[in-house]
Amino acid sequence: MILLTREKTMIHHQLETLLPRLPTHHPFYEKVSTRFKQEAAGASGEASLDYYLRFLNSNLPLLHGLRVCDTTFNFQIDTLILFPSFILLIEVKNYAGNLIFHPASGLLTREIEGVIERFSDPTVQVNLQKLQLAQFLSERGVTALPLHSLVVFANSKALLDVQGTCADVILHEKLLDRIAELEMKYKGKAREIRELVQIGKLLAASHKPKQADVMTYYGLSLEDLVLGVRCSSCRSSIMNRTHGRWICPQCACSNPHAHISALQDWKVLFGERITARQACSFLGLGKLRTARRLLLAMCRAEGDRNSRYYRLP
Repeated sequence: MILLTREKTMIHHQLETLLPRLPTHHPFYEKVSTRFKQEAAGASGEASLDYYLRFLNSNLPLLHGLRVCDTTFNFQIDTLILFPSFILLIEVKNYAGNLIFHPASGLLTREIEGVIERFSDPTVQVNLQKLQLAQFLSERGVTALPLHSLVVFANSKALLDVQGTCADVILHEKLLDRIAELEMKYKGKAREIRELVQIGKLLAASHKPKQADVMTYYGLSLEDLVLGVRCSSCRSSIMNRTHGRWICPQCACSNPHAHISALQDWKVLFGERITARQACSFLGLGKLRTARRLLLAMCRAEGDRNSRYYRLP
């Protein structure tokens, strides 16, 4: 029972929208591209667990990407599963290459293409999450269930060598085996599914997605972007508006509604408010009245005549 679905994070969505509109020669293009690849890889790694999770009891409450952030708590859990006798926290890593983990020292290294990198101890983060989750539940009167954490390396191109005893740092192929072992380990007083669902709903109600503003973070403005309506077919050209339709000069694709996608780009990068003048510039239109007409066809106008704006759906 999925109580919190896995969704693209706001920063992932913004980077995905920004990158095609940032000229390849822009000074920040490589930084934006690298960050986008990192976000995409992380999302891909988390999604790769779904194949294994579908073999679990479908009645078990499951939360993806839970983020609790207030004045007391600040933790995020990639995947959380409530079993009748314990709660499982899963931290997903999507590193490729030859990985060596030393549990005694917490040292994690990766060798890929002859380059060796050092990463922080992957168990520290998930153990801190476990401590905060325990306190969060305790303060809300939830009778303690054992909490157990796993670090799962999800990249199919990863080779993992654990130098010592550490059953909770594993490759994704071993996930179901490890879960079966934990179910045996925590055999005890089992909660009813309805109790687990109540706990899961309590956590889901406390979820706060992380906000992001990549335009401000990278110090970008409208002048830094490639403006206009990108062709929905070939994606390689900016369309021209002629006789009520958008025409691609590259592939001749014709679409009367292509501007809607471009305005969604605006919403992702700048927010849901837009003025007719901003829309005229962003869409690459020559006439302000055309921008007003297009906006009125899809959203309502707000404000008085001198400060009118439109709220994008």
